[in-house]
Amino acid sequence: MILPYEALWEDHKDAGNTAGQTQETWLVLRFLAPGIARAKGKIKVVDAAPDMDALCKDVGLPLVRLTGGGVDQVLVVLMDQPVPRGTRRPDVTKFMSAYRVVKGTCEWE
Repeated sequence: MILPYEALWEDHKDAGNTAGQTQETWLVLRFLAPGIARAKGKIKVVDAAPDMDALCKDVGLPLVRLTGGGVDQVLVVLMDQPVPRGTRRPDVTKFMSAYRVVKGTCEWE
């Protein structure tokens, strides 16, 4: 079972860019997937990969279109329990897959 948790738009700047101009916009899609937990989970990252591809296509791309485009990358994150973005929690299992938005499709990176 995969449950929606949050969608975030992030502007990522080039560290060497002194003008501070945005280089890329990411759409970060975060989902709860208790079945990936190390201790009791039965789903491995290789098994979850098709689901992450589908989440980019079926959730990410419609959100990109609704917001008028301008998203360079979609990051799909599955986690076995809620954790704030950017927080390190070694006890939480996370699977991540990044996709470039190219001509209205998700291209895995």
